[in-house]
Amino acid sequence: MVNYRITVCYDGLDFYGWQRQPRLKTIQGELEKAIEKITELPVKVIGAGRTDAGVHARGQVANFHTICQLENETFLRALNGHLPWSIRVTDLRIVSPNFHARRLALAKTYQYRILQAASPDPFRLRYTLFWPYPLD
Repeated sequence: MVNYRITVCYDGLDFYGWQRQPRLKTIQGELEKAIEKITELPVKVIGAGRTDAGVHARGQVANFHTICQLENETFLRALNGHLPWSIRVTDLRIVSPNFHARRLALAKTYQYRILQAASPDPFRLRYTLFWPYPLD
């Protein structure tokens, strides 16, 4: 059994959060579907944390176990080829069988972007809260 560590970035606006949910489009669900298409085996992706619906991530770490072992770069390209454009795996590597993304996470960093202006910037609306009032 091989343990893969992946780093994922995604635009979460079109998803119902990280955690797999029946009949809903989630990040974990999309990753598992893509991996299962490649390996033809069931898989469970373990994330370092969970994001809510509509939340984005730039460096979410996760891991999964499989008996299918491919060359890292080949697996990475195949995985991104089966994922929607709004989800990208930026790094994939084999790690110790004991690595667990959630249990071994040392820190998490959150970033909140607020644009305080008279009118919103259409190019930043997906990633920035528009707030037309003075901040205190």
